[in-house]
Formats: sequence, C-alpha cells, structure tokens
Amino acid sequence: PNLAPLLAARFLKIPVVWCFHETFDEMKLFVKTGNFFLKKGNYQLVSVSKLAIQKYKLDDCKIISPCIDTRFWKPTGKNKSKIFNKNKIKITVVANISPNKGIDVLLSALKKFDGEWELDLIGLKLENYSNYYNSLKLLSENLNKNKIRVNFLGLRDEIFIRNHLNKTDVFVLPSISEALPI
Repeated sequence: PNLAPLLAARFLKIPVVWCFHETFDEMKLFVKTGNFFLKKGNYQLVSVSKLAIQKYKLDDCKIISPCIDTRFWKPTGKNKSKIFNKNKIKITVVANISPNKGIDVLLSALKKFDGEWELDLIGLKLENYSNYYNSLKLLSENLNKNKIRVNFLGLRDEIFIRNHLNKTDVFVLPSISEALPI
C-alpha cells in the first residue's frame, strides 16, 4: 500500500482513478485513509468486484470488468482429450509467481493426487517474491519424479499461451486473492 500517489494527485489537483483489486482485511485502514485524502478532489473509485466495495465500504464506486478478446482466446477444438483415459494429466497455470496466487497450495493438493500429472507454470518470476519462487522450486523438486513433473516456463506471449492451453487437459487459476486476471 502506498498513499504517496493519492497525496501527490490531490496536491497537484490531478484526477485520480483508484482501482480496487484486493479484499484483504489488512487494507481497510489504508483504504479509509486514502479515501480521506481524496475527499473533495477529482476522483473515481472503481472495483473489479462487489466484494471489495462491500468490504471497504466504498461509496460511489463503479464495477469494471476485465476486457477479454473472445475471438483471440477461443479454443481451437483440436484438443479433444479424455483426461480420464490418459496416463498423465497435463495441467496449466497462467499467473505471475506470487504468494497471492496460491501455487504452493495447488502443489500440496496435487501431491495427494494418486495419478500421474504434469504441471506447467506460465508466468513472470517477480523479483520481490524470489523467496516464494525458490520455495516452489524446492517443493516441486521434492515431489515423486516418476509420477509428477513441474515445469517453470516463465513469461510467455499470448500466442504461446493460447496454443499451450489448447494442448492442456486442465487449466487451474489457484488464488488466495484474485483481482483482475489478465
């Protein structure tokens, strides 16, 4: 949380659009303080969910939806696999490597799965979460190598991701907190 942009915008009389992506209890005081600084200024509050509006008690907040190009993200129909008839299930996660995404929770859950699986993680390794990334690498190295494989594919472009999703059996977006999926 950083109030400096809100203070600077208020001081310089610059219009502000403040978008709420999270619903953490720890953010309530920050949001209340930020709203105090914005009062009588030129601002608009927007949120990606009704939950954030309710949790933070945001008056005059508008809901915005993420824009998705359904012509581009349309399945090709080429992958007609029957996941229950396969020896190994291919799972894909597309998310930045961040504790908010709960990838560690997914790995712990999949560890209990009896069958064989391969997990591809597509997403940016964020520098400020390098300890989390290293813990995921360690967790994946300690899984049964005969039945389980975890691949860290890094940041990829939309064409790669679309093609990869068309070859996967299961897409998972594990999230401890989800705001605005890309």
